[in-house]
Amino acid sequence: MQTRTAAAGLLAALGLAVAGVAQAADADVINLGKAKISLSEAIAAAEKHQGGKAAKAEVETNKDGKVVFDIEVVTADKKVFDVMVDADDGKVLGSKEDTDQ
Repeated sequence: MQTRTAAAGLLAALGLAVAGVAQAADADVINLGKAKISLSEAIAAAEKHQGGKAAKAEVETNKDGKVVFDIEVVTADKKVFDVMVDADDGKVLGSKEDTDQ
């Protein structure tokens, strides 16, 4: 009986996790739909700004509710930077070294 209860609890937790991932994916689709520039244009702006190559890109909403691309750029000296690009006009909003690597 305890095994069934534990299994049911595990399945319920897994269901919630899958639902959370689906919601995050839906938010990404919505944010991409709001963007006026393409992901490729955002990556090009970030690479040019930081002088490196993009390794990862995400679309998100910043604290002001604005849709931005968060591009992770790796430089020739192996430093990693998070570069924020405005999804409306492609301007770089900011850049900071990612020291969590």
